[in-house]
Amino acid sequence: MDELLSKLLNKEKFTVKELKDLFEEYDEYLVDEWEDVNKSGRWYDRKCKVLELDGRYFLLNADYYSAEEADNYYDYQPIEVYKAEVKLIEKVTWKQAEEL
Repeated sequence: MDELLSKLLNKEKFTVKELKDLFEEYDEYLVDEWEDVNKSGRWYDRKCKVLELDGRYFLLNADYYSAEEADNYYDYQPIEVYKAEVKLIEKVTWKQAEEL
């Protein structure tokens, strides 16, 4: 197991560079991702990812800035989370009926 994953399992503190690497390079462990519109701002979007490792889940957050000269912000430490609720959503699609 590599050093970053070991640090994640042991709930150790990460540097900003390590957080960026963890957020951007470990998609093989990705189980969910979304934009948190409640925590996004005028100039940035809060992106969230959940990674699964050894049956445990870890939430990662990063702020992606829309201004070209602004650096993205990765200084949020991972948080261990668990599945609190699973919702199944039914989606209806429509097709045109044949003409009579």
